[in-house]
Amino acid sequence: APGLADALKRAFRQAGGVSALLKPGASQPAHGLAARLKGAAPEEAKAIVSDIFALSGIQPQGHRTLDEIVEGLLAQAADAEHGAAPDTARQTLEAVMAVNCSPAQAADKLLAISRQAGLEGLDPFLERLQARTDRMASLAPDFMKTARFGTPFGRRFNYYDGFLFELFLPGEADGRRPFGAGGRYDTLLARLSGGDVDTTAIGGVVRPDRLTSGGTA
Repeated sequence: APGLADALKRAFRQAGGVSALLKPGASQPAHGLAARLKGAAPEEAKAIVSDIFALSGIQPQGHRTLDEIVEGLLAQAADAEHGAAPDTARQTLEAVMAVNCSPAQAADKLLAISRQAGLEGLDPFLERLQARTDRMASLAPDFMKTARFGTPFGRRFNYYDGFLFELFLPGEADGRRPFGAGGRYDTLLARLSGGDVDTTAIGGVVRPDRLTSGGTA
């Protein structure tokens, strides 16, 4: 379906985003400024939005930059154009999004789904995933015994375009109050440097108040 691949990439970065995208009738027409930017190149869209702000006297609210606002509007316009996912693709994605297991089982479960769907070319990526989880298990065996791998997990910070993680105190995972969270940057540095730097990195944040007994946030 046209535009669906890009829509899925954005949806995977948000908690519940893929499930919402796969619902029948999830694709809605773009409205307002997003509709006007339909088909525009990023620089063209940025110029249009800049002119509108200048003519109307409107100033961006919050901490979002002009580039972030334009990116969001272009995403809305693109999402409105994608068609519904074919049944086979929808069923496969639903199976992927249902994976919730120990890290040691993750690669095998995803491999089984890919085989069932007749997908090819995924073996190198799944082998890399298995190698990473094996390495993590060798470095932190006790931690990995209780760790969970979940495909539905997403966060609103879309600069993390690799794996994401959250850290919880024992028994507190259900409360959704992690004391640490972050993710991997796979393409961010390349995009920011115009291709001059092609490397990955990991970022995160720790909440000391949640590590103390009885701490509140």
